[in-house]
Amino acid sequence: MNSSRFLLLLFSLILAACGGRISDIDGNVYRTVRIGEQVWMAENLRTASYLDGTPIPQVPDNVQWEALDSGAWASYDNNALNIGLYGSLYNGYAAADPRGLCPAGWRVPTDADWSALVAHFGGDSEAGGKLKSVGTTLWKAPNASATDESGFGAPPGGYRFKNGMFDHIGSGGYWWTAPDTSASSMMFRMAHYDYPDMAMNTSPMTTGYSVRCVME
Repeated sequence: MNSSRFLLLLFSLILAACGGRISDIDGNVYRTVRIGEQVWMAENLRTASYLDGTPIPQVPDNVQWEALDSGAWASYDNNALNIGLYGSLYNGYAAADPRGLCPAGWRVPTDADWSALVAHFGGDSEAGGKLKSVGTTLWKAPNASATDESGFGAPPGGYRFKNGMFDHIGSGGYWWTAPDTSASSMMFRMAHYDYPDMAMNTSPMTTGYSVRCVME
């Protein structure tokens, strides 16, 4: 890395750590928030390229989506207007790709990253409410216990089934966790409109979920 690029990266990371802004390889700009010892993006990822500039295929067709064994992304219901509100949905192959989805100095959060975030807000049984964006403009009523005291602003971006169908926009937010050993499935975190939990589960790599990046 040359000196000018290093200084630019350093300046960007300092701004992000102070609650500023960070941009991805495509030039999309994101708010950031410091939570405890961590710095997170305060918006879902919208990039259509890996960190090295390689385009990530957008795959609207359901049959093609289900057959994938490599990275891809989609907008919910294949409607580009949803990207601005909820970010993009990425399959597990994209989230796990070694080229990286997140900006330089950032990463797809590990289970340890998510666990630290959730613990900061009272654990799995109540952290969801403190991480969800407030109100019922995006979230379906009652948006249980939502306070967003974290500044994380989690929206209900829904997901894409492995068969390509979309569901749960307005009622649930789902975020990939960086993989450890499994090649056929990955962990994810989820928040729902009707309870305060921040739960976890595993899903096939062909599922499409949101991505939040955390500073390394």
